[in-house]
Amino acid sequence: MAGCRRHSLLTAVVAAALVVYSIAQTAKTQPNQQLNLTNTEAYPITQLPNCKVAKDNSHNLPAGLLDNACNIQMQLKPLDPQLFMFSIPDSAEMSAGFTLSVQGGTASMSIWYPGSSVEGPPDLVQSEFYISIASSEGWISIKPADLKTHTGQYLLSVTAFSGSPSVQLRVTSPGPEVMLADLERELLLEVAAQCCDGEAKGSDFCSFVVPKSLKQAHAWTSDLCHMAPNSCNKLGQLTRFVLPTLGLSCPTFPKQLGQLPALTHLDLRGNSFGQATFADVAEVLSGLPALTGVALSDTGMTGSLTCDLSTIPTLQFLDVAYNYLEGPLPACLLNNLTELYVSSNALSGTLPAVAANISPLKLLYANQQRGAGITGTIPASFSALQSLAYLNLGGNSLKGSLPALPTSIKLVDVSSNTLSGKVDPLPVGAWHMDISKNSFTGMLPGLSSYEHLQVFLAGNNPNMQGPVPTLPANLLHLELAGCGLTGTIPSLPAGIRHIDLSDNSLKGLIQDIDTSQMEVFRAANNSLTGPLPGSISFS
Repeated sequence: MAGCRRHSLLTAVVAAALVVYSIAQTAKTQPNQQLNLTNTEAYPITQLPNCKVAKDNSHNLPAGLLDNACNIQMQLKPLDPQLFMFSIPDSAEMSAGFTLSVQGGTASMSIWYPGSSVEGPPDLVQSEFYISIASSEGWISIKPADLKTHTGQYLLSVTAFSGSPSVQLRVTSPGPEVMLADLERELLLEVAAQCCDGEAKGSDFCSFVVPKSLKQAHAWTSDLCHMAPNSCNKLGQLTRFVLPTLGLSCPTFPKQLGQLPALTHLDLRGNSFGQATFADVAEVLSGLPALTGVALSDTGMTGSLTCDLSTIPTLQFLDVAYNYLEGPLPACLLNNLTELYVSSNALSGTLPAVAANISPLKLLYANQQRGAGITGTIPASFSALQSLAYLNLGGNSLKGSLPALPTSIKLVDVSSNTLSGKVDPLPVGAWHMDISKNSFTGMLPGLSSYEHLQVFLAGNNPNMQGPVPTLPANLLHLELAGCGLTGTIPSLPAGIRHIDLSDNSLKGLIQDIDTSQMEVFRAANNSLTGPLPGSISFS
């Protein structure tokens, strides 16, 4: 399903042969468009707003940039790359980390070493977690030895490939004085003692991180504080602990993780914590005073969602998707969190009403619950959520009408439910809309004025009727199969790549349709006439 959350590690956090990250070519598929960076102006990173470093003409990236010292906010347009520059002097003693957080589309970053041309392939591309089409995070880590080898001016590009995402580029450059504090190193060794038995002994964490980065005497170049996207403060306390899918196999959720007082971001997705319940996790983490994000999807977590973690006043992001959680979705999570991922569990019951006047909720992914899933109607209070931008409730058992969507909405997926009634006009900023496989009636809403709309999926709503609406100029993907549509196919946007109009009652001449730039064109079981367009090829 187009709007479903996908959890996929594209490159390992720790390379098989090196404890300090090597950056390999990401497996993520991007559009085939060739980007021309030759005439793109490069902005010096060290002179941009929110990058709190000394301003000079050398553009040298100084050693000692830690969390929040250099955070660059951008709003991107698709296929409009932003190019940045920074320099590494011969005397550099540091590592460098670049983390890209993306919301509202997909984006990626690449780096060219000094002397490399942007006309050629990049030397480094990001490793990443693809959380959803609404949100992702990628990183590039340059180890100290590579910075020593490649001194001079680097180029870094950030490019959006879909949507018009908001991105944050975070730059760190810890020097040799920043090493993991002894107390926290000992706590992680205790975690290793619990989680490195049996087959886990051969995992990346147990066989590389533990002996190379956590032993008492080790080089600063292999320290955990120099393994982006992990990061530490100047005291050597972990602020970001990110070890997804590294093969930890723990009998339960390690209590030592609750003793990292500076921790703001914990990401242990894809590891195993036995039969740990949500309550077990909350008991460990609820005392961390600075925690803003927790990602524990696909960890085997059981039990029911509770309000315990929502009592952490700083917590904004929670990802517990792809687990075995049961029971209802508590209102406290929707009223206190900014982003919540609970997809692919076994949640049940109805959606709670939200306190729209206080809720900061920007993103909710509760799609694809096992069993009957979430039932009942979508509460009317969702219409008043002023910050809600990304809502995925696909693959449940929701009924009734789709309430008016807040003006802040960019993505909605309510596919594969039993929703009915007419579809109201979309919010003006909508980017991705999936209402397929429901029982909606009436005519499709007008689409021509939605300049941001790139994906509109409404197929398999057999009770709908009327014509295919006039399409917006930037639409890339349209699915209206099995919607009882009549009339002719309207003029198609020049950039559209995927169309499915099968199983309707459309008429007209098919040869008038330009399919030369399309990847998919389906129009079977209509009343179209004439020869196939000359641009169609078969393989």
